[in-house]
Amino acid sequence: MLVCSINDTMKCSGQPYNQLAILEAAKGNKLSTVFYYVRSVAVKHPFPVAATNLEKLYTKISTDK
Repeated sequence: MLVCSINDTMKCSGQPYNQLAILEAAKGNKLSTVFYYVRSVAVKHPFPVAATNLEKLYTKISTDK
């Protein structure tokens, strides 16, 4: 079934989580953004750019006043 294969792919690939993080960042939801970036690097096939994106987000959050 197509839905199952998409769901299975999402569970082990970091790229979809990175995309979700980008969408959450566009909405200004920092907590969800962090969650999805962390998920993106904590799966079987991490999305390497997500670690850089997460670092940039932390830097931005820490400098926001």
